[in-house]
Amino acid sequence: MTMPHLEYFNRPSLLKDTFVLLIVNLFLLLLFINFDVLEWAYQFSRQHEAWELDEIIPLGVSLAISLVIFSYRRIVELGELTHTFERLSMRDPLTNLLNRRAGQVKLISYQQKAKANNNNYLLIQMDLDQFSKVNRLYGTNIGDEILIATARFLEQSLPETSLIIRWLDDKFLILLPYISEESFELPHKLCTRFDGQLLGRSYPVTCSIGISVWSVGEDLDDALYNVEEALIGAKQAGGNRVNSINTGKTA
Repeated sequence: MTMPHLEYFNRPSLLKDTFVLLIVNLFLLLLFINFDVLEWAYQFSRQHEAWELDEIIPLGVSLAISLVIFSYRRIVELGELTHTFERLSMRDPLTNLLNRRAGQVKLISYQQKAKANNNNYLLIQMDLDQFSKVNRLYGTNIGDEILIATARFLEQSLPETSLIIRWLDDKFLILLPYISEESFELPHKLCTRFDGQLLGRSYPVTCSIGISVWSVGEDLDDALYNVEEALIGAKQAGGNRVNSINTGKTA
């Protein structure tokens, strides 16, 4: 992982500022040479020995070194702070999953990789059934706890290579980068294991899941539309089930 301060060093503005400072200091050097400034300073210090002016030069060098160290440490701190804010801006504050904005950026990246490597992906969209009813009956605090527990459930149940996004309210979008027979079985296992008892107490909430293959060359918007349609089909069929579109599988 690249250190935050090294990322800062790669910014174009830093190169521009460095170039300007080099030009300014080169101009000052030529000016000092032309007017023999160091010789003048030496003669002046000899004429005023009591003032200890000759000690200013090593002091200036010491201050310059100290300023470089101080500036570097501030750049490191600024880079780390910026990196932290960037990371937080990508996360859903409740579940700590990727939020929709960051997830869309990741999906675009996967789309580019798919074209380069000729890969298909499996998209899964999961929605909690009767979630609004849970909020009404038990309050939004319990609803939030269920969302958090759902996020942990997905993280523990899915492969590490999976991309998990809190897509919208109680909807979660999942991308599996490698398709196999197990990939198509996984949504059914998720639906079966998700029984609303994530908090050690039974709540009237199940889940509906839509799955769709994101084929090479397929536009991201079309892929998202297909998996959304698959989810809608699962909800309209009564919920607590898996429905698939263009997977070649019978859900």
